[in-house]
Amino acid sequence: MTRKTKTYGPRQLARHLGMEEWQRDRALREGLIPGPDPSTARWTAQQADDLAARANAVLAAVGTIPDVGARRAEQYLADRLRPGEQVAPGTVAEAACPSGATTTAPCTAG
Repeated sequence: MTRKTKTYGPRQLARHLGMEEWQRDRALREGLIPGPDPSTARWTAQQADDLAARANAVLAAVGTIPDVGARRAEQYLADRLRPGEQVAPGTVAEAACPSGATTTAPCTAG
């Protein structure tokens, strides 16, 4: 007899939705999926099944590239845009905030 899971922890939910754990974390952070029940830190089977019904849309929204630091993001972009070229430090921060932010002056544009 197969027993259906009644509640899902964070790892179980990610597997149930066909996501990596970082994708689940990003979806939670972005408000694409609700958090677990605060009293149990788990999702019900009904919540998990409801989320599974729209998992493809959530996956499309969170993407396929995990969060990385600025330096790794710079190298990732360089490898795709101009393979073999170096990227100047701070390029990602500058691109993310064209108002002139630097590593010592935070971005104030919203």
